[in-house]
Amino acid sequence: MKALCKAVPGVVLLLLVSLNLRAATVLVAEIEPFQKVVLSAEVTGVVNQLSVSLGDRVTADQALVAFDATDYQLTVDLARARVKLSQAERKAYQRQLERLQKLYNAKNISGSQLDEQQRLFDVSQAELQVNRLGVRQARQELKKTRIRAPFDAVVSQTLAEQGQLLNPGDPVLELVAIDQVKIVFYLLERDYQQLHIGDQVEIQVPVLEAFSQQAAVSHIAPAETGQKPGYRVEAVIANPQGVLKPGFSARVTLSPETIVGDSSQ
Repeated sequence: MKALCKAVPGVVLLLLVSLNLRAATVLVAEIEPFQKVVLSAEVTGVVNQLSVSLGDRVTADQALVAFDATDYQLTVDLARARVKLSQAERKAYQRQLERLQKLYNAKNISGSQLDEQQRLFDVSQAELQVNRLGVRQARQELKKTRIRAPFDAVVSQTLAEQGQLLNPGDPVLELVAIDQVKIVFYLLERDYQQLHIGDQVEIQVPVLEAFSQQAAVSHIAPAETGQKPGYRVEAVIANPQGVLKPGFSARVTLSPETIVGDSSQ
């Protein structure tokens, strides 16, 4: 039986197509420094010099803090003196060993006397090695009386004062690297599987009305931390002028293409 379709005057037929449309997802985010470190004292001492202040820019390996190094320099000098003494003792034992070796070869002394002198020489050689290591250790402790910047950064906190006595582990300075910053936001379960490292997201910063920029997702947490609901996601964005400050709020827009992906897959 053949179906017939006739046009009916006054009636308009509409073809309805189902489109899987989804609005863009907008998430609240926070700006964090690309790197952050608290520099702490590694030795006991009085802060002689604090060369930087809050907000100062510093470069990698720049000297920031100097402790009173008097006692540590004396330790280095003492260790060096011990090395010289050990060298003199070893030289004396070596000469005596060579003399006794000749006497032994001429059968003028017993083997036990030669063995004893060999033992003394070996001990002196070991003591010299120990004292040389002592110099290295003393120099290392002296080096710790200066705190240097581990990377290019900005001083975000000063936690000690000039003249203050500090012990190992006491905080001195906090540094943040902000030439790049992290845009940190959290994804719920429904979106977690759809976002991947390298995906582009749009960043807006409300306090900077004209700021809008794309950033690539750099990290996605494999598990919830429990600190905030969802999975932590980080996107890195260049900040050469330093206009993006850690602590600023941001908005992250995930486009429908980013979240839904290719529906044909």
